[in-house]
Amino acid sequence: MLEIEEVRSRLDSIEDRLREARAAADVMAEGDPSAASELEGELDGMAEDVAALKAGLATSLG
Repeated sequence: MLEIEEVRSRLDSIEDRLREARAAADVMAEGDPSAASELEGELDGMAEDVAALKAGLATSLG
């Protein structure tokens, strides 16, 4: 079961990662493909945060 503080922390993390992902995408749009690995890392991190939220909610609601 997720505590509300963990939910907020995960959502904050997603927000930060989204900001970083957008910055990496902007760099890629400028023609620098080296930011692709940074973008991938941010997407992976967001996926982990979302999975943890979903798992915690399933436990809370189950």
